[in-house]
Amino acid sequence: MLATDPSPPSSWPAVSLAGIDDLPGLAALWLQQPNVAIQPAFRTSGALEQLVRHPERGCCLLIREGGQPVAALALSFFLSLREGGRCALVTDSVGHDPHIAMLLGAAIGYAAAHGILHLLLEDGVVAPALAAGAGFVSGPGMWRHHAAATGKQLA
Repeated sequence: MLATDPSPPSSWPAVSLAGIDDLPGLAALWLQQPNVAIQPAFRTSGALEQLVRHPERGCCLLIREGGQPVAALALSFFLSLREGGRCALVTDSVGHDPHIAMLLGAAIGYAAAHGILHLLLEDGVVAPALAAGAGFVSGPGMWRHHAAATGKQLA
């Protein structure tokens, strides 16, 4: 496969939206991370549940292997007058770099399909090389990606 070919190999795991049934596995995955250890487990679980139950507020993209979540990326939606419309902030990520790179690509596709104008990514949420590789541009304290809205909805 050429480096410019946008299609992933068929052996790559699929990215999907997290659902209610994924909450226990997602919470366990997130709570394994050292930076989450300062929060009580119920807060992390509650925040994940809010994303899953209220898709107008955000979503959680995930990758499963063997039926279990192995990587996830959380997005929170908001309206910005400065940005001129609907935006998404990538708030958290968990997993290994190859999976996070896949999730960033999926987030860009999700944004385009759902009329989100800009994806914003705070410094430190993912490795700078992954952000740059996905097409995010570095700015003061934040990485930005302009999503070209397609108007198509993901199934």
